[in-house]
Amino acid sequence: MLTRHGQPAVRLMPIERKRTPEEKRAVLEKYRGIMKGKPEWEGVTAATAADFLYDEFGLPA
Repeated sequence: MLTRHGQPAVRLMPIERKRTPEEKRAVLEKYRGIMKGKPEWEGVTAATAADFLYDEFGLPA
């Protein structure tokens, strides 16, 4: 909590909860399923890589 002259002024809170390891694993499995039967590079673009790595606010997932 941030204070001004010793009085609470701002409370910092996370925007959303962090993903659990199980949720992260589910995302990986989803992408593995999409890529089955294709070369690793096929279908992967900078945009899809960014979607996987960053959340909707542009922060690391």
